[in-house]
Amino acid sequence: MVLGLVAFLGSTASTAAADTCPNEVFRTGPSKKLPECRAYELVSPSFTGGVPPTALNFLNIQHGFEAPLITSSADSVIFNTFGGALRGFPGTGFNDRYRAKRTADGWVTEFVGAAGGQTPFPVYGGVSADHEYYFVNAGGGDFELDPGASLQAPFGGQDADYMHTPSGEFELIARGSLGESKNAVGNLITPGAGHVIFEAQQKLEPNAPTTGTKAVYDRSPGGATNVVSLLPGNVTPSQHALYLGASADGTEIAFAVDGKQVSSSVFSHAYVRIDNTTTKEVALSDTMQFAFAGIFGDHVFYTDGVSATGEVAAGGGNLYSFDIADGTTTVVTNVGDARFTNVSNDGSRVYFVSESQIEGQGTAGQPNLYVWSRSDEHTSYVTTVAISDVQGVAGLAGWIGAVGPHKEAAGGSAGGGGAEATSRATPDGSVLAFESKAQLTSFDNTEESAEDCGQIDFEGNPVPGQSSCKEVYRYDAISEELTCVSCPSGDGPATGEASLQTLGLGFGNTQPLSVLQPAASLTTDGEMVFFESTEGILPQDGNGKRDVYRWRKGTGIALVSTGQSPAVSYLYAVTPTGSDVVIHTAQKLVPQDLNGATSALYDVRVGGGFPPPEETVTESCAGDICQGSPSAQAEAPRMTSRSLVGDGNVGQSPRCRKGTHKASRKGKARCVKNRKHRRAGSHRRADR
Repeated sequence: MVLGLVAFLGSTASTAAADTCPNEVFRTGPSKKLPECRAYELVSPSFTGGVPPTALNFLNIQHGFEAPLITSSADSVIFNTFGGALRGFPGTGFNDRYRAKRTADGWVTEFVGAAGGQTPFPVYGGVSADHEYYFVNAGGGDFELDPGASLQAPFGGQDADYMHTPSGEFELIARGSLGESKNAVGNLITPGAGHVIFEAQQKLEPNAPTTGTKAVYDRSPGGATNVVSLLPGNVTPSQHALYLGASADGTEIAFAVDGKQVSSSVFSHAYVRIDNTTTKEVALSDTMQFAFAGIFGDHVFYTDGVSATGEVAAGGGNLYSFDIADGTTTVVTNVGDARFTNVSNDGSRVYFVSESQIEGQGTAGQPNLYVWSRSDEHTSYVTTVAISDVQGVAGLAGWIGAVGPHKEAAGGSAGGGGAEATSRATPDGSVLAFESKAQLTSFDNTEESAEDCGQIDFEGNPVPGQSSCKEVYRYDAISEELTCVSCPSGDGPATGEASLQTLGLGFGNTQPLSVLQPAASLTTDGEMVFFESTEGILPQDGNGKRDVYRWRKGTGIALVSTGQSPAVSYLYAVTPTGSDVVIHTAQKLVPQDLNGATSALYDVRVGGGFPPPEETVTESCAGDICQGSPSAQAEAPRMTSRSLVGDGNVGQSPRCRKGTHKASRKGKARCVKNRKHRRAGSHRRADR
């Protein structure tokens, strides 16, 4: 019996008593300490041969866009491996893509990448939110489209760009009524591939510009290809077009046309295409430049805070909202030094930082955080954050890089990624979760020692002015309440720091996420915040390592990882309701995890859990024979996945070691000792 998620998440109990969890029989071992009747479920294969699952190598800037690594229905998780394919799958061993699907008996992994015989060096891009389609660049070799037919990937000195479909086939991204091209930049795939948005320089449609002039296109598999980058009146431009961004459903697409782009988000002439039928002008200036800040709630957001060299200005500017429906522009703020922090999905609230005082609130000359509401066009003061919070490309002033087009720009620079913004908002913006080094509550987040928060230079000396640890805060715009969700009880000082997620810096690192995978750390109702912390916030966190926590309104903080792993644990993905939290950990949390010190993916699921495979349920035994040989080296297990090719989470018939023999019981092959023993009861029950 599985607990109803909606009913349970409405409960205020942080940890349900044993007799109130219908899934208590599955909440054995470490699962018993989880809140909200959660249980650990092994998502990645039970044995990966020392190759950890990761999303870090999704960092294909040319085809990158953000999408959740777990579906909203919590039945699919996407991951890659790098430097080694999972045993039993036709991977390349360079960079391989997999999809784990949840079944009634457990998570089963299937291979959804390019096989080694197709290309030796695939570079994977963004995946649609339903996990059915994705972009990939074939970095060499023959990349087969149909049986008996293949295309050489190197073409004109460049590689070939494809889209993977649910049937397992690959088709060129750039297709139109006039032909196809091996070269494209993939921008976005909406669920079901209703909109496949891309850029190409080959003329694919009659109303596209001539070959050699970049245009933005929109198509669907088997459907028509539309030219997006048409000027008002459906006029074909003679200059290059640059994709800026799109609404979540792909029906509104912003682009720039002027051939003057010097970075991936800056423009002087910008437009929005609506339903592939109408184009409206967003901003037009022969003397000024603007930076794109996203399409949300049928509004295009942008700023004039652009430097003379065509880059987003560190000093900020004014913020604007263009109404796509009526063509009017609203000035969000005209203080001249504002920078976007976050825009809600419905476009109703804008969070921004400014060193100006607004209506007498804030501290002059310091980075003040404000929120603007569309309902009354009023700006309210939230708090004053630390200067370090708004420095660099990431942080509370990194929104432009987070929502901009993630590809190589005309000037050779690269766009950012959604995880560069260190804040998360609910769809209506009524709740904001964000990171800050400022002390915003009574808890003293000044570090106890320089090593606590990593604020030391290459010579091991403390970095001046960097003596505070990051904490995660939650702001409620309705009640105007600001809460430190990552602060331990007591007054401090801090012995570690917190973050909404960790970002990896390159291939081979243990961190599983890149800037293109922002974890949904804040639930859509604003009730829960998931974060990582290197501080032992709760007494049971005694490993001194990074762990994953959950804060919940009304109940407080609870561990999501155990706090006992000898290695760090990371946040990987969260469903919108928070019912499922995927973590990346090297700790064995269920009996069938045979990965040892290699990290695996676990779903920490409300009402979750599965019966353990029978081969992992030990027989009753006594004496030295039960201990096995202390010097024997464990063999790599043999595993299968039901109805799929490759290794999964379900054990196969075991190899029996000396002193045991194989026997069939209840249709299952098992190893039993060569001596009398009492058989365990046939009915499993939870540990009490």
